[in-house]
Amino acid sequence: SPALLTDGVRGGSTFSSGEYAGWCGKQFEAVVEMTGEDAYSSVTLGTIVIKYDWIFNPLDLVVYTSENGKDYTEVARAEYPVEGSDEPNGKKEYTVTFPETVARFIKVTSKTLEQIPQWHDGRGSNAFIFVDEIIVR
Repeated sequence: SPALLTDGVRGGSTFSSGEYAGWCGKQFEAVVEMTGEDAYSSVTLGTIVIKYDWIFNPLDLVVYTSENGKDYTEVARAEYPVEGSDEPNGKKEYTVTFPETVARFIKVTSKTLEQIPQWHDGRGSNAFIFVDEIIVR
C-alpha cells in the first residue's frame, strides 16, 4: 500500500512485518504530495537490507520536485555501491539534501540491483529493494 511509505511507522527487523513494500527488478518510484506551505530540504529513504533473502541496498536515491505534479526538476542525487557479503544486514537509511523548497510534489526514485552478484546463491537473479518510509524534513 502506498500509504505505508508516509504513515510515520518504521519497519521492524524483518521484511515480512507488514511495514515494508518491496520491488524486484524494477525501479522504485513514489510521489509525495506536500502542503505547498512547509519548507523542507532533505529526503530520507528507510530500507531494510537482508542479502541472504535477496534484498539489497538501493543503487541510488534521486529526488525531484514539482509545483504541478507533472513537470519535475531533479534537486538531489546520490549513488551507492552494491553491498558485499561482509557488510551487515539490517535497517538502513539513505538521505539526500538540497536547497530548501516548498514545492507541492516530491518524486523519489531508486534503482534496484538487476543481477545479484556472483558471490551470492541467487547470482544472476533480480534483487529486491524493501522500503518502509519516505521521510521529508
